[in-house]
Amino acid sequence: MVRVVATWRPQPTSGWPAFVAWTFCGALWTFSVLSFAGLFTLPLAAGLTWLLTRFSIDKDDAIGLVAGVATFLVYVGSAHIGEMPCPESGTLTLPPGGERRVSCTDFVSTPWLVGGILLLVAALVLYRVVRGRHPEKSKLATPTR
Repeated sequence: MVRVVATWRPQPTSGWPAFVAWTFCGALWTFSVLSFAGLFTLPLAAGLTWLLTRFSIDKDDAIGLVAGVATFLVYVGSAHIGEMPCPESGTLTLPPGGERRVSCTDFVSTPWLVGGILLLVAALVLYRVVRGRHPEKSKLATPTR
């Protein structure tokens, strides 16, 4: 009797695919810390971090964590574009014949959006510079056995 056992083993990786995986991991950690659903996504973020630290060839790819934080900040900032800030007096006045409902928020999206974009650009430039210093790492895809 022949017994066949199939096993799945993640292949160690490096380069842009690993950077993108670390970016997703960073966004997941940020979501876990900043949202109420973080209690449920925290184990997923921890498990993904463990997998990536175990199967990433090059630790420079972990710069993607910063890009993940930035991606989440850009998402939050862009989700709130166009919301009207509440007046300092606390009273909203509606023009006659205009809208019947108006809402306002104390959340200002501009700092989140600008900060996220700057952080994302900085992470991408830093990753490119670090990878440019070691050109042999850019050609490394998977180790040979």
